[in-house]
Amino acid sequence: MLIGAFPSARFERRNKLLIPVGDNLSPFGHEEYFDGTEVRTQASRDSLDKNYFPQLNINPKDIWITDIVKIYLFPDKHIKNCEVISPGIKFVNTHKLFARIAEASMYWIKKEMSICNPKLIITIGEVAARTISGDKKTSNEKLLNGEIRKLHLEKEYKIAHLGHPEIRRINKQWDLLTEKAIAGLAEQIKGL
Repeated sequence: MLIGAFPSARFERRNKLLIPVGDNLSPFGHEEYFDGTEVRTQASRDSLDKNYFPQLNINPKDIWITDIVKIYLFPDKHIKNCEVISPGIKFVNTHKLFARIAEASMYWIKKEMSICNPKLIITIGEVAARTISGDKKTSNEKLLNGEIRKLHLEKEYKIAHLGHPEIRRINKQWDLLTEKAIAGLAEQIKGL
């Protein structure tokens, strides 16, 4: 089972601005769509396919992929773009509400876990890792190191946390840390 924090959006390009126009079709799903200027893909999924699944010897068709929160959450940078295109409309920064929405969503993610009964849960990104584990104190480096830990909810699960593809894309240090974490997790998975 693979768990992210919340979906990205499909974007439309207007006046060189990216405007979110809808949720992705599925969590970390394969998508190609035209944004008004170019064909876009779901970059995080592209990275998972290239830099995570092969190294972990995981076939994504064999696992349940989900997000804690099921809707796109608007951050300030996209709200600013929307306000340029649609002045007079008040947009809400739902990204800031993630903690509240995620807490309300935990009932459903636990139901998904119960139904899937996974051998291993892998969270993608710090936000998903901290939300699922409840761990607010461990350093990011230690939390996202790919080590298999125990997670106690309604039952006990095995869980590992990895860095998100986006942080790998923008931060070379996190790219290297996550690459190392994936290699370590790949060795641990062989024993499952």
